[in-house]
Amino acid sequence: MGGGDCWSWGVHQHLARTCAPQVTDFIRCCKTAGQDARDLWPPLPAAKAAEAAEAAGRPCQLECSAAQRCIVAALLEKEGEQACRKSFRTFLDGGGDDEKLLTRAWRCAFDGRNYVQPLVSLITQSQAVGECRPAVPVENTSGKGAWTAGYGRPLPRGDAS
Repeated sequence: MGGGDCWSWGVHQHLARTCAPQVTDFIRCCKTAGQDARDLWPPLPAAKAAEAAEAAGRPCQLECSAAQRCIVAALLEKEGEQACRKSFRTFLDGGGDDEKLLTRAWRCAFDGRNYVQPLVSLITQSQAVGECRPAVPVENTSGKGAWTAGYGRPLPRGDAS
């Protein structure tokens, strides 16, 4: 489903606007625990399903799960995104508490055809900055700053706030 760098940036920005507090909590927990968030972000391979029980003991697992839950909900609500809808809907319809359903939804999201590129860029950029922040409009860019920030349209003239 991935549609290249522009598509990936748009999804990344949607996730950053929607799930910044949860992703920031995860990033900060990893920093405190001396862990690389990029190592804890991807799902465990299906072949290691037996180790999934051990995942509950991984550092920052609560924060990671909270960020994943937010992202699954955000991707399901994002207009035009079709990948993983069944897995996402099944997880959320089940109350959003079932770790097995979350793992299934997260594996789908991390499939190379789906959302891996924006998910990796989101966590990499957030870790580098120390928090998850969406892009914001930049003045004196003839509207390109608003476009880059994900608004999809330039700011109206005279409203540079």
